[in-house]
Amino acid sequence: MTVELTWKRRQFLERMIQNAEQAQWGFELLLKRDNFAEFFDHLRTFELFSPANNPAPVPVEDGKYVRIPYWPALDYLEACAKLAGRNNDLALAGNVLDVVREVTRARQVNNGHPDNYHTHRKFAEILGHLPTVAISRND
Repeated sequence: MTVELTWKRRQFLERMIQNAEQAQWGFELLLKRDNFAEFFDHLRTFELFSPANNPAPVPVEDGKYVRIPYWPALDYLEACAKLAGRNNDLALAGNVLDVVREVTRARQVNNGHPDNYHTHRKFAEILGHLPTVAISRND
């Protein structure tokens, strides 16, 4: 079930897409709500789960090392996966899996599109929370 996209919610989502810091703030606020999963479709429409938002390694110390930023959408996706698993909600599980597949596929297709170990680790945890019937052999 999706909540109605009111003017206030639209403004909230538009603020989230401004930059990574605003997105993190928005995901943190949403996770404080009991109905956080109802925003899933709107977050997807605003492309907050886009593979392009999965942060790439950032060079530090003149390129000698890299820092791997954490993608705040992962906490939201994991919370949705837990909820789907608890309630055996196959529709929500399917939505979460669609994002996991899309981000994973983007990396495979682009041959090295952000290789973020945080994302891969959280995706493994997410798969563990989802109802097993929702996961296919290809996953």
